[in-house]
Amino acid sequence: MDYYQILGIKRFSSDIEVKTAYRSLVKIWHPDINAEGAVKFKQITEANAILSDPKKRKEYDASLVTPAKQATQAPQGYSAQKAKFDIAVADFLETLPSKDRKTARSLFSTAERLSEIKAQAKFNKVAAQITADAEQKISELRRRLDQQSKSKK
Repeated sequence: MDYYQILGIKRFSSDIEVKTAYRSLVKIWHPDINAEGAVKFKQITEANAILSDPKKRKEYDASLVTPAKQATQAPQGYSAQKAKFDIAVADFLETLPSKDRKTARSLFSTAERLSEIKAQAKFNKVAAQITADAEQKISELRRRLDQQSKSKK
């Protein structure tokens, strides 16, 4: 069970992001509000219990990605290079004092979001270019069809 995925957060999310995600999900899945949400609520509560406790979170993070598990249990789209980077970052974060660790986690989380935004922007730029090319070809085809219809008359 991936506690980060359950809460909908990244691995390097800050304690505040964990708490915020937990609170927003509890409002949706609490059994008093959502009769069918008991199982999901239990998972959310368990994820919060692990990720909000620094010692339990450290143990959980260590169990998540080990070099032996990288090749066989990497999530779809999660490359071995990304796994190595995550391990290196986690090791680095452990060397920092706890107050600096929170700031560093927040910075890595922000950097990861920026990377995703850049990738989306690159995709949008490529999509815009493809659209422009397609529109140009369509207008060229229309022009040719108009010329052919005029020449037949």
